[in-house]
Amino acid sequence: MDNAPVGVDRAVIPESFVRDGGRRDGGRAFLLVVADAVFAVGVFYAAADLWGSNRVVPLTTVVPVVVSMLCSGLAGAYRQREDFLALRFAVEHFLGQAAAAFISTALVSLLLTYGSSAQPSRGLMLTWPFLYFVPSLIFRRMLASRERRQRGTPIIAVVGSEGDLGRLRNELHQQDWHGRSLCFAPDLFGTPETAAEAIAPHAGRISAVVLGPGLTRLTSANFTALVGMHLGWAPVYTWEGFFENHLKKVSLESLSPDWIFQGSFRLGSQSVHQTLKRGFDLVSVVVLGVVAIPLMVLIACFVRCSSPGPVLFFQHRRGRYGRTFNLVKFRTMTTGNQGGTTVTNDKRIIRGGAFLRKFRLDELPQLWNILKGDMSLIGPRPEWIPCADEYSQLIPYYDLRHLVRPGLTGWAQVNYPYGQDVNDARAKLSYDLFYIRNCSLILDFVTVVKTGYVMLFGHGGR
Repeated sequence: MDNAPVGVDRAVIPESFVRDGGRRDGGRAFLLVVADAVFAVGVFYAAADLWGSNRVVPLTTVVPVVVSMLCSGLAGAYRQREDFLALRFAVEHFLGQAAAAFISTALVSLLLTYGSSAQPSRGLMLTWPFLYFVPSLIFRRMLASRERRQRGTPIIAVVGSEGDLGRLRNELHQQDWHGRSLCFAPDLFGTPETAAEAIAPHAGRISAVVLGPGLTRLTSANFTALVGMHLGWAPVYTWEGFFENHLKKVSLESLSPDWIFQGSFRLGSQSVHQTLKRGFDLVSVVVLGVVAIPLMVLIACFVRCSSPGPVLFFQHRRGRYGRTFNLVKFRTMTTGNQGGTTVTNDKRIIRGGAFLRKFRLDELPQLWNILKGDMSLIGPRPEWIPCADEYSQLIPYYDLRHLVRPGLTGWAQVNYPYGQDVNDARAKLSYDLFYIRNCSLILDFVTVVKTGYVMLFGHGGR
């Protein structure tokens, strides 16, 4: 504490900031709990009327309501600073209610009321949590929007260099982050010795404080101020932490060789996840295959009539652990010209091929690659061998993307447009590494939802 610079107040963020911030978060959580209780009970009885169930007793009401709210809590519905406007929260909240439906049905129907005349309809028990999900999510989104309007445009304070400020601004503008509601305040920029003084007057509007990658030390005064800010008003992130928590990507510039050895990176120990993921792949192939067969027949006839040559196109791609496999897709280029990177308005693309590529319909035959185990439904996009070799030489840590099976769709594909050079490959790698580090069934589900949006509106294909 003796190294505090002269002129810097050690109590820039007073104790009241922490205390008042905690009170505000507690009041918000209490409001959400009360609202959920009202929604849950109201929806349960309304659903009981729809199902014609007249056997609802207090026990069969309290248990499913409590289970549903507990699952909401596990999904982050009462978590401080949870972003209720994010797609990820909506997905987690929905999956939480799916779990609540099965848990409450098992508890009420199989344990508490088994063989009793008070047993409610299983249809009621399985469906009402999904009905409750709707007002619960709408209320949170309305609350988050109201809070944002009251506080004004949120500010991210960057503690570091002007270069750090510019880089973060570019990242956020590229992602159109949070519906363009984010702004930067240049007056908040400062050196580590003056940052806390600059941040304090704007505490009510600051949504996050980001420590630049070049920041190696903080004075005791600034450390005290930032701790107060973190506990009271706005979270303080390291550069890497902000990228992963908010941008959902990895900062390649600050990536170090020991990144893969950090505790949260445990691909090898996720055998249960890998087994479930493979099972999900096989079920998806069967379902999508049956549904897509008529469409694939039409596409095959279309390709055959549009251009002379084979209907299918085969190409060697780099797969898991660097192994080579033969990827199959509908041919969308003239025969003999399928090699190389695709560019905008590529003249090699056959008539109608651009449409197939835009909506990813040319990739439907890759269901066969998934069935064989060469690919997964979700994962990094498999690269053409010459491109993969080039990128591994030019981009550090590029080969880490080969730790998992490549995917028909993936986190990079739904977050970054189609790329055609090494810079695009580097940008996509930041998303691929985020997926590899944080791979989970929830992230896979979010990717599937975003893939549907991309296919529906034709984003990213070329």
